[in-house]
Amino acid sequence: MASEKEASTSVLTVSITRGLMDKLVERRKGAALELERMVKDMVMLNEFSQIKQVVYVLENDFTQSSNPNTRKGGLVGLAATAIALGKASIGMHLPELVQPVLACFDDQDARVRYYACESLYNISKVARAPVLVFFNEIFEGLCKLSSDSDSNVRYGAELLDRLMKDVVSENPHFDIDNFILLLRSRIYTQDHYARQFLVSWISFLDSVPDIHMHEHIPEFIDGLFCILGDKRKDIKKQAQDTLGELLKEIQEHNGAVRFEAMTTILAIHSQIGGGTEIQSTALVWLKVFLDLGNRCLMGFVSNILVSILPCMSLDGEIHNKAVAVNDRMKKLILPEDDEDTTTDLEPLDVATHEISSALELPPLQGAGGGEPGVQKGSGSTNHTPNSSPVLPRKQLRASPLAKRKEQLEALRGLGGGKGGGKNPRLYL
Repeated sequence: MASEKEASTSVLTVSITRGLMDKLVERRKGAALELERMVKDMVMLNEFSQIKQVVYVLENDFTQSSNPNTRKGGLVGLAATAIALGKASIGMHLPELVQPVLACFDDQDARVRYYACESLYNISKVARAPVLVFFNEIFEGLCKLSSDSDSNVRYGAELLDRLMKDVVSENPHFDIDNFILLLRSRIYTQDHYARQFLVSWISFLDSVPDIHMHEHIPEFIDGLFCILGDKRKDIKKQAQDTLGELLKEIQEHNGAVRFEAMTTILAIHSQIGGGTEIQSTALVWLKVFLDLGNRCLMGFVSNILVSILPCMSLDGEIHNKAVAVNDRMKKLILPEDDEDTTTDLEPLDVATHEISSALELPPLQGAGGGEPGVQKGSGSTNHTPNSSPVLPRKQLRASPLAKRKEQLEALRGLGGGKGGGKNPRLYL
């Protein structure tokens, strides 16, 4: 009894087998055309078991070969088979066609990686929407190939990327929640090409009418602001444009926007030290948030103050934008906000403590050289008649803004490198 391999190899003619294994491109193409005609005949005769054998031998005897030319031939053969099957018949064979091509995305030979892009392009062009079953694997592969060391591979990945975006735009049931998980695990990459790739997908999906990206902005806004700080001007411009598009989306759908989930993140990015572009953009976003969110952002006033007060001491554009944010916050305050409360600390005292601790200001000096309300040389805390209780410095430093900043830095660490990390939740 012949083995499965012997049975499968007999499906291909000698000329097709030799042609696909040839080192010359033209001979491989000629063999692929011959294979396409053969598979079309099988489809007309409903010989789908024979087609399965063809796909089997292309995967196992070609794409897994130690010879790079043979692997290229296998990829060309799989694409030819997909074209021959056509849209009506490709569905039942799609997993067997796609999986071996995806495996070749990691091939050590750059030309094989390029052929893998070309092969999956042809398969996807025939299959269209059904190929989205493999969207996770394709997206991960494209993210890696977008930063490939070989320019031809990057070009092939770019062509495939455009096609995938076309397919997604045609599908009203695209799983945006699944995409956000993929994006979130890669948004903190430091690779320039991968950053361009990710930002292009954010911008693209924001332009698709059936996808509501404004509902998911809290998941990736911190990472997008980090990309805005990239050293390359073209990436800065791309991130800046995308942030502008998202802000317009927020203004159009403000009723469905989770302002509270992003305000602290914006306050952190408006601080001095993150870069002028990041600061300026964050201040613009804060001003818009205060305009749209209004009183729902009252709880974030102290965090915003911590960030913008140093900016107000600067000159130029940053100063003007910080002043605009400050003026808008003043309008949030109503007369009833000044009423007495039963808490130990007045609201202003709480804000002052948070601001001074976050800015790491030295303790205020009393007449005796110590902190107000503390007797020098004594370990106890005494309240003077007209003073508020004094919090220990260690407690003051653990301000809400400082805690959230530490959390964001930890999340950024999870997503570093080319491959990204786990799936951190970015809104705090």
